Amino acid sequence: SRSWLESVAFFSREAGKNRTLEGTARFQSGTSQWGLRSDAARALGRHRLQAGILVRRLSEDAVSRDFNRAVASYRVTGSYDVGSAQAGAYVQDTWTGLEDHLTVTLGGRVDRFLQNRKTRVEPRASLTWAISSRTKVMGAAGEYSQFPTFENLFGRQGNPELRAERSRQYVLGVEHGLGNATRVRLEGYDQEHAGLLYAPGA
Repeated sequence: SRSWLESVAFFSREAGKNRTLEGTARFQSGTSQWGLRSDAARALGRHRLQAGILVRRLSEDAVSRDFNRAVASYRVTGSYDVGSAQAGAYVQDTWTGLEDHLTVTLGGRVDRFLQNRKTRVEPRASLTWAISSRTKVMGAAGEYSQFPTFENLFGRQGNPELRAERSRQYVLGVEHGLGNATRVRLEGYDQEHAGLLYAPGA
């Protein structure tokens, strides 16, 4: 009743093709991934410790063609066949005190994408304070990221040196209960983005 562990293995495969009326493949691709995710939790007094890992193998192949009017035929404008791995881990601690009126969570995660050898460390925190039996105040802050896709790295307008898109987010809210079945919530947030992907003319 105080410990919990779950592990999931997964696999997926997706294929797509875009053909012209005469049968020419303007675009075709195949992507696959497989991996393992494990999550664990342990209750220790007023603390609840959580941790997890994710490891996955990604692969993708794609070919795109455009019609060249000068020679009246299709030419390859993009082609790649790549694979790489991504790994991540997180840990966080949730503490409850002041007669269960205050809950504080502190933690973070680290992710690494082997294709471009980039690592991201992302802290996060949240707080919930029940100032009465019906009213709660909540706040949270965290950093998040998204690694570029293989198309971003090697596609028609790809750049193998791309780093992860990054976001820093803050939220503050207040919630009030009206009876047993209704709650009213007011929330404000701020998002600050950096390193967003940009391609001229796209």
